Amino acid sequence: MNPTIIMDAAVITCRRDLSLLRLMLKSYSKFCRIKGSLLIFHDEGDSDEIRRMDLPPRHRLISKQSLNIPGDDFRRQMVIKLNVDLYSDEDHIWIIDSDYLLLDFVTEDDFFAHGRPVWLMRHWDNEPSLRWRTPTADVLGFDPPYQFMDRAQYVFARPILQRIRQEISREKIFHTGMPPSEFMIYGAFAYNYLNDAYEWRFVDDAAPSLSYEVTQRPPTYAELDPHVGIAAAASSKYCVFWSYWDLSEIKMVEFLRDACAARASDDADLKACLDAELTASRDRLIERLSADREAIEVDRRAKDELIGRLSREIEEINNDRAAKDELINRLVREIDAIKRG
Repeated sequence: MNPTIIMDAAVITCRRDLSLLRLMLKSYSKFCRIKGSLLIFHDEGDSDEIRRMDLPPRHRLISKQSLNIPGDDFRRQMVIKLNVDLYSDEDHIWIIDSDYLLLDFVTEDDFFAHGRPVWLMRHWDNEPSLRWRTPTADVLGFDPPYQFMDRAQYVFARPILQRIRQEISREKIFHTGMPPSEFMIYGAFAYNYLNDAYEWRFVDDAAPSLSYEVTQRPPTYAELDPHVGIAAAASSKYCVFWSYWDLSEIKMVEFLRDACAARASDDADLKACLDAELTASRDRLIERLSADREAIEVDRRAKDELIGRLSREIEEINNDRAAKDELINRLVREIDAIKRG
């Protein structure tokens, strides 16, 4: 272990993802051994609920609204990430999300090689990822040579973030239309201008990596397998779900429970907590899906009522039109009879 490398971690969460954040923090507290702090950027009003979660000893809670960043929440989180060094005491920051889950012990050494952080990239070899290419090029002013966000192994460095602030205006991120990706911006900028700051490696889809993307994997980046289990992660030390997947919360509980069992964890309290979490997650999903189904039924009934009303109105219009046509024809006949008389 290299004692000179200290790395913070940062997560930008939102109220909708608090149930996932709770599980991420359980795994973080269980398996994360980096020496830095965890920075949690959250929605205003959520700090009390987050403080009741399993927070690591070194952490900071930062309200997103206190940063006075304009725009929608998606672009706001991009700006926070590209300025995350302003809130950190370390030169390297590991960027994670609420839907990350640690499966094994991680330290700074897992992210560095030859004293430099590792950044993974791939060729532009699949259609879904191409949607990020043009918006990123519009921000950078050059075409990104590779796809820099295929693997969720994102360690930002302070000198590069400082340079990005000097050369890229924030307004470019807030332009209308398809937004860029902060990881594409960062990776392509670092590769182009500060190449020596990273150990650049191409991904190997056939080989395990430090992170395992449960759902957002090539070529579709939408692998929604309800039967996926922790065995799919192989030797990866953490995995990444997709917060919009209905099964993410349940799968995170299952993966964490199995990860603890695989590490021969004898934490009876954690096991009981995860069993309860799994039951509660299933109940919440059933409740939400039932509500969604009811909403669909209500919407369908409303649409049927609307169609019925419109049909009646059209029939009335047609009846009225027929009556007017009959009147016109009668008047024409009467006028014609007068002319002939």
